[in-house]
Amino acid sequence: MTKYIKFLLVLLVVTVLSGCTSKLDTAECSFESKQSDYKIESKYKIYYKKNIVKKVDIDEVITSSSKDKLEEFSNSFKSQYESNNSMYGGYTYDIKINKDKLKLSVSIDYTVFDMNKFINNNAAMKDYVNKSNNLTIDGIIKMYEASGSTCSKNK
Repeated sequence: MTKYIKFLLVLLVVTVLSGCTSKLDTAECSFESKQSDYKIESKYKIYYKKNIVKKVDIDEVITSSSKDKLEEFSNSFKSQYESNNSMYGGYTYDIKINKDKLKLSVSIDYTVFDMNKFINNNAAMKDYVNKSNNLTIDGIIKMYEASGSTCSKNK
């Protein structure tokens, strides 16, 4: 019994120490778009280590006076993220509509995401990954900036 407790204690110390040394760097991107019947505000927080993206958290707020427009966005997001998670894994999301706002929170865990399968289905992704097909921080920033986002790496 004492050997088991000592083993657990050693395991706990190793876990804590390895967790302390595995701090991830971050980058942030933001995007805004105004259309005649809605406005989109997006924030992307990118977690990476040694130039490899590990996770992206996305927070979007869509504002519209049209409930139908918000429901349309909600249904589109649900379909997209359920499909992506089924095909590639790594997605969690939450969608809430409150009055004239839709709030979307998405997390993409690239440590479980099937990037090879994604690249096979989306050849243009080759521009954003390294030779091992890992999504790079420079690649994802290039991708977000190409769609109109403003990005910066945090120190």
